[in-house]
Formats: sequence, structure tokens, C-alpha cells
Amino acid sequence: MDLPHDFIVEGNFTKHANEAHGYLPYAMGCYYFNFSLPQSARGKSVSLEFEGVQRNSTTWLNDAYLGNHPSGYTPFRFDLAESALKFGSINALFVFVDATHPDGWWYDGGGIYRNVWLHIVDRLHVVPWGVYLPAEVTSPISGAGTADARLSAETTVVNTYNATTTFALETLIKRAVGRWLGMELPT
Repeated sequence: MDLPHDFIVEGNFTKHANEAHGYLPYAMGCYYFNFSLPQSARGKSVSLEFEGVQRNSTTWLNDAYLGNHPSGYTPFRFDLAESALKFGSINALFVFVDATHPDGWWYDGGGIYRNVWLHIVDRLHVVPWGVYLPAEVTSPISGAGTADARLSAETTVVNTYNATTTFALETLIKRAVGRWLGMELPT
């Protein structure tokens, strides 16, 4: 099966179903996926990210419960403990989706309707969505809708090693026209 997927829209239309739901009955579905991880992934930080599952989903990996996510409109992720992973052999992922209680009064579907990502990164890494770049406008906004601004980058880094680690972090900000702020674009 390919993702994204909506098992509700693959169902049969019936006049007995809710008209706001497109006359498609609410349902439940299951997803199974097998994948392997190379031995080189051992010792890394491994996580599974779901961009969107409609609606109430529960996830297991190799029969280990990962968690539940009740909202169909927000992304979520699970950090995969090495004890639950198999390196060099098959890992079995199971996702149960209960789309029998809608999130809204419109057609909201059911299933893994967005992409799913397996992230393998170093144990010292920037957390997902860990870069924040607030801007303070420092001049009047022109008729063209532009203004000067002061930017301050905030980056959240996590270290899951068993020891303190020293690292250097460099933040480069690129202009919309392809130039780096304060310097030429590297070649």
C-alpha cells in the first residue's frame, strides 16, 4: 500500500451514512509495514514521524507499544528505543486507526493521510522543529511591505549520549534572493 492513504474514501457510499461525511461510513483500519535497519544505525537516535493520521491512532513496533495520538490534524513522532528495534533484520510496525469519531463536521477521512518518516540521526542533534527565528521589526514598514528587522536564532539541541559533549553551532540565514545575510552565497 502506498501512503498517503484514506481507507474511508475507498469504502462504499450509502444513503444511511452521515451526509456531512460524504455519505461514506466511518470505519477503523490497520496498517502493517516491515522495514529493516542496517547495523550502522545502532547507537544512533532513531525516531518515527507521522505527518498526519486521521483520527485516533495507536502504534506498536515489534509488539512494543509506542503510543496513542488522538488528533487527526497534528503531526507526532515516537523516539524508538534501541531495545524495541532490530538491527540487520525485519522490524514490524503496526498502526491501528479508529476513524469512527470525526474531528469535524466536514469530510475528514480516515487513515495515514500524510507522509511517514524514519529519522536516523546522531545522538547529538537539533530537535525536530528546534530552530526558532523570531524577528523584531526595527524600522517603519515601507509601501512595498518591507522593513528592517533584527533576527535572533534560537536552536534546541539534545544530547542522548551518556556523557557531556562539546559542540559548535553555526547559524546561517539566507535571503530570499539567494544570498546569505552578511556574506556571499558559498560556491
